[in-house]
Amino acid sequence: MTDDAHRSEEIEHHATPEDEEPLRRRIYLTNLVAGSNWLVLNTNRETMAANGPALRALSGVIEALHEIGWHLNEPDPGRLASAQRQLEAAQRELAEALGEARP
Repeated sequence: MTDDAHRSEEIEHHATPEDEEPLRRRIYLTNLVAGSNWLVLNTNRETMAANGPALRALSGVIEALHEIGWHLNEPDPGRLASAQRQLEAAQRELAEALGEARP
């Protein structure tokens, strides 16, 4: 199955009432975010050694944003709320890694 076919099935599966084009754009953007996360996690060893905790925390924020973007396509508010909690936890972890206090 091609990626486009998979995306089409996902769009159909979620039975989203909106136009498919905005939904496809949102999925494309969440995939860009996921790709950015891969780049953060696969940076060179020297950079990772110097900034590892902050980069891992940033990766958590990126992953949480990706989850939120994906769950915006789903009608289940529980999953969206879970993704929001994941983002809040990742933001706290990033703030701690950067030495900032955050409630």
